[in-house]
Order: sequence, then structure tokens, then C-alpha cells
Amino acid sequence: MKTAIQALIMASSFCQRIKRERVESHPLLKGDRSPVTIADYGSQAIINKLIKERFPNDPIVAEEDAEELKKAENLEILNQVTHYVNEFIPRGSPREICSWIDWSTSSFKERFWTLDPIDGTKGFLRGDQYAIALALIEEGEVQIGLLACPNLYVDKDQPDGKKGFLFFATRGSGAFQMDMERGERRSLSVSRIESPEEAIFIESVEPDHADHLTHKKVAK
Repeated sequence: MKTAIQALIMASSFCQRIKRERVESHPLLKGDRSPVTIADYGSQAIINKLIKERFPNDPIVAEEDAEELKKAENLEILNQVTHYVNEFIPRGSPREICSWIDWSTSSFKERFWTLDPIDGTKGFLRGDQYAIALALIEEGEVQIGLLACPNLYVDKDQPDGKKGFLFFATRGSGAFQMDMERGERRSLSVSRIESPEEAIFIESVEPDHADHLTHKKVAK
């Protein structure tokens, strides 16, 4: 868990740096036409690198690969990925950073990590919400799970205020919320609200991922 927290905090700082400097202007398109950005590549490179250093025998099942990034026409994007990753992990060459990204595999053992370097790339591109998701699986069961939300505001009534939370849980040891800036944490529990009238209905903000009209009827 210590390694996973360190990796997600570093990747979150990386992604927020990219967002602040508005680097993402021309995301690449994968075969399914979904966008992939400098932030996706860099986040995966950083997390894969830190996990493999500590746990070299663990497979990592992650979303991205560096195939598009290695193409000659994408050299400028590769150089940008390299530049920003080196601010967090110095002296990595473009070839090495591509290799870190490609440590991802589609095959796995009884124990493996699974990673989504940016869940919500469209949200990231428009400066909205996104998450970095990581879990350790052993014999088919999640043992630790983490969700970094770098752009999540502390107070929903002050969306321009302080941002950045990490949520994590260990099987049998509870779940926690941590302020990524201060390192302060508090335990989480299931809501005690029993009345549907008092509950908050949660759904994806992306129309492609949710049937908002049907959900509205269900919520009512």
C-alpha cells in the first residue's frame, strides 16, 4: 500500500502539472477512437516504474501501450511525455519511458496489479473530473484498491477551492480518504441514510457512459 500510495500521488502531481500548463492540445486516437494523452502515457509510465522497482515479479495489467507513441509522426508527443516524466523520475530516455509503459501485459498470474492511468480522459481534457485507479489482485480477489482524484474539490459548494483526494482500502482493514497535499487521512464508512428521499443519486457525467433520462426516472 505504501508503494501504491506513493505511485498515485506522484502520478496525480504529474497529471495536474500537465493540466495547469495546458499541454494537451492534440490527443492521439486509439483504434477504438478513444483519446489518449500525454497524461495517460506519463501516469502509466510513472506507476509502472515504481511498482516494478519494488515488485519486479508482479505483472501489471494496464490500459495503454506505447505503440502509437513510438511512431515517427508522434515524436513531438513522445518528447513531451519524456520531458514531463523526467521532472518526476529523472534521466529516463524516450526508449526507457516507452518500455515502462509497455511493462503492461494482457496475461496475468494468481497475483497481479491492474491500472487505469486516467479514468475519464475526456473529463481530464476539459478540466473536469478524472481518476487514477489501481488495485492489487490475488487469486481473483482485490486485496488493495486505490482511487486518486486529483481534481476533486474538498467542498462541493466551492469547486474552485482546494482539490485532491486519494481513496484507498485494504481487505479486512477498512477504507480511508486522504488529503494528497497534507497527507491527512480519515476513515470511511457506508452511509447510514436509510430513506431514499435523503439519498444522493450518483451517475457518470459522460452521456456515453450513462442513460441520464432512465437514471432520472429510477432516482425519482
